[in-house]
Amino acid sequence: MEATQARLNGDEELLKTGFFSDVKVLCGNKTWELHKPILCTRSAFFKKALTETGCVELHGQDPTEVGWVITFIYTSKASPDLASLLEDENTMADTCVRLLTIGDYFGLDCLGNMVARVLYANHIATAKKVQRTQNPSRISDEFVQGFFQTAATVYACPPSSFASLRESFAKFFELSRFLVLKDQRFRALLREIPELFHDVLMLLVKHEDEEDHRCMVLFDRPPRCIGRRREGVKFFPLT
Repeated sequence: MEATQARLNGDEELLKTGFFSDVKVLCGNKTWELHKPILCTRSAFFKKALTETGCVELHGQDPTEVGWVITFIYTSKASPDLASLLEDENTMADTCVRLLTIGDYFGLDCLGNMVARVLYANHIATAKKVQRTQNPSRISDEFVQGFFQTAATVYACPPSSFASLRESFAKFFELSRFLVLKDQRFRALLREIPELFHDVLMLLVKHEDEEDHRCMVLFDRPPRCIGRRREGVKFFPLT
């Protein structure tokens, strides 16, 4: 772990100084003096693009987003401006979509893992609120639209690319104890992403012998409740 961090710190220094650079990457009005061994071993796109040349000019890409990618390749973390966008609830969803799109373009599956961590933390916080209030209608329209906009991007890519991300979206429904399905907004938008719909359905009918010992729907009535009045037992405690 320490050796990996030391290597990344050294790579970050190379990015800042441009020492020993042997390739150039151009996009719009931006130029980066970079290092072929680093780029080619961490990005499928650059491995192919730099096979016979020492200069790559990118067309149709946003220089800011390319900067995010380059920083991530060298440091495995978000640049300060990107981190700010990911921490802001008003810009997080749109930024995640941008990251997923450009990460797929450059062949950076590990960038999807970073996005998954950001989204998962946000999903957990929202799911807990739903459990406490038992009222999914209090979830903001901005969250709902952002959630499904990002999900649509994730599910449009091959499963092998963003497996952890797909899991984070389906898991949100389970974390909320599926209460969000009571909300018409979630039901309507879920129908527009058939594969996500399928993943959520599989969680709903998951048999108790599989991985998780709790089955969310097909459960037996507890013996203490048979023939008795409701005792206020909470089957699904807050996580």
